[in-house]
Amino acid sequence: MNNTFITKLIIKRAYFSLALFFLIFVFAFSFFHSTGANAVTKPTLSPTAQFHALATAPNAPTTPTAVAGNSQATITWVAPASNGGAAITGYTVTSTPVVATPTACKTTNLTCIFTGLTNGTSYTFAVTATNSVGTGASSASTSAVIPSTVPGAPGTPTATVGAGSATISWTAPASNGGLSITSYNVYNAT
Repeated sequence: MNNTFITKLIIKRAYFSLALFFLIFVFAFSFFHSTGANAVTKPTLSPTAQFHALATAPNAPTTPTAVAGNSQATITWVAPASNGGAAITGYTVTSTPVVATPTACKTTNLTCIFTGLTNGTSYTFAVTATNSVGTGASSASTSAVIPSTVPGAPGTPTATVGAGSATISWTAPASNGGLSITSYNVYNAT
C-alpha cells in the first residue's frame, strides 16, 4: 500500500475522532449543567405568530322599511351581518329625491325620523353603516312612500232644496294633504 494513502486515512480518522469527542463533550456539558440542584435554566423561546385580520368597512345594512308621516318618514333597518371587524360608529340615511335640509339623517340607532319632506312627493331611502375604517356599501332602497297629512277643510257648503231632496255642493280644500281626496262625508247639522 501507498504510504500517502495510509497517512491520509490516519489523519481522517483523527479528525473524525476529534469531532466525535467534541460532540460528546458538548452533549455531556449541556446535560450535566441542565440537571441537578444547581442547574442553570435557559429561557426557551417558542416562535409564535399572531395574525390579526385587518378591519374593513362594514357590510350594507338590511333593506330598510319606511313609514310615511306628515312631512316626514320613519326608517328602520337591521344592522349589517358584518361590522368589518370594527364597531359600527353610526348610520346615514339618504333620500331619493334628495331633500335640501336635512340632506341626510345621521344616527347611532337602528331607526331614523327623516324630516323636511314634501307632502305628496314620493320618496325612497337607503342606509349606510360606518366604522373606524370608513363607510360601507349602501343598502337596497325602501319601497316608495308618500308623506301626507289630513286634507284641509272644504269650502262652505251650499244647499239647493228640491222636491223631497237637497243638493249640497262645496269647493275642494286648498290642500289635499299630499294625497288625492278619495271621499267626502256630509253630515246633517240639525
